[in-house]
Amino acid sequence: MKTKSFAVYFLLLFTFIFSDTKLFAQREAGGSNDGICVPQPPPIAFKRNNGQGTCGGDAQIRLYFNQSPSTAPVLINLMYEDGTPIDYISLPVYGDISQFAKKGYIGYCLDGGNIPPAKKIIAVWHFPGSCQDDTILFE
Repeated sequence: MKTKSFAVYFLLLFTFIFSDTKLFAQREAGGSNDGICVPQPPPIAFKRNNGQGTCGGDAQIRLYFNQSPSTAPVLINLMYEDGTPIDYISLPVYGDISQFAKKGYIGYCLDGGNIPPAKKIIAVWHFPGSCQDDTILFE
């Protein structure tokens, strides 16, 4: 009698565990949301704005898109064209998407100072909650 109840218990447990697909589902790389990738439009350009009051005397980067993304990408790396990091800028930097419809860009205030205007820079962006690769742009 005990063997029969153990077998039934085991069968029910086995059925429950393997029918719950969320328990064993693997999340996709890149921080996707429940395995669903949220595609975002790629940025088309960025410009730097050194000081001029927009960010309290610090530099600002403006990231432009052809269509509005649903979330602002995060600036995760900033370096000169030769690969030298601009290490006086605090990273990561989160953008302000609230004025995108009015101004046409997402603004990023760079705490730490200004960036020399004569040097080309590389900015690396990442969309949170997306499977999309980081985007690298040159200026």
